[in-house]
This record gives sequence, C-alpha cells and structure tokens, in this order.
Amino acid sequence: MKTAVVVLGHGSRAEEANQGLRDLAVMIKEMSRFELVVPAFLGHGQPNLPAVLTQLASDGAERIIVVPIFLFRGVHMSQDIPEEIAQVQAALPHVQIIFARHLGPDPRLAALACDRIWEVI
Repeated sequence: MKTAVVVLGHGSRAEEANQGLRDLAVMIKEMSRFELVVPAFLGHGQPNLPAVLTQLASDGAERIIVVPIFLFRGVHMSQDIPEEIAQVQAALPHVQIIFARHLGPDPRLAALACDRIWEVI
C-alpha cells in the first residue's frame, strides 16, 4: 500500500516562518521509511491541506497520514482539521486518510523545552 505523510502546520503570513514546517517535513522524510512526506498549511501558507490530500491521491497514495504539528487539542484539532479531512475523504473514498494525534504533553517535548532553557543560561 502506497503511504504518504502530510506534515500539517498552522502556517503564517510571514513566508519565512512557513519554511520551518517545510524543513521539518524534510527531516521526517529522512528519519522515516516514507518516500512521500509533504508539508501542508491550515490557515496561512501554501499548499493547503485539501490541495495536498487531493494531489497525493492523484499521485497514487492509497493511505495518507496527516500528522499535525500542533501542541494541544484546541479548535483546530477537534473541529477544523477533521472537517477538512472529512470533505476530502468524501470525494476520495478509495483513499484511507488517517489523522494522527497532536503533539500534546509528552516527555520528549518537555525534554526539548529543557534543552532550550539550558541553551540560554
């Protein structure tokens, strides 16, 4: 089964800020076994999530995993993103679209925050 990964971020009006998500998608591609790892943006920035999902399906993806780069389960995670995925899923019933969990409170995230603290003192 051909699997693709979408690294989903909120996005910013400042294009240079969106580059961070693109860089993260490259890192995830290098660290994982997935050949198709692409960024998508929810609010600001291009490409948006529906466009990416549709393109990946056109490219032959049979399963698409959407991994949100969101810290907590807010309105975007509980409503906005699931609604966008459901709309695309209705148009692409032959493709399995899986919505992964948010990053959330996680010891690895806490360790990274501690690293950032130690970097500045």
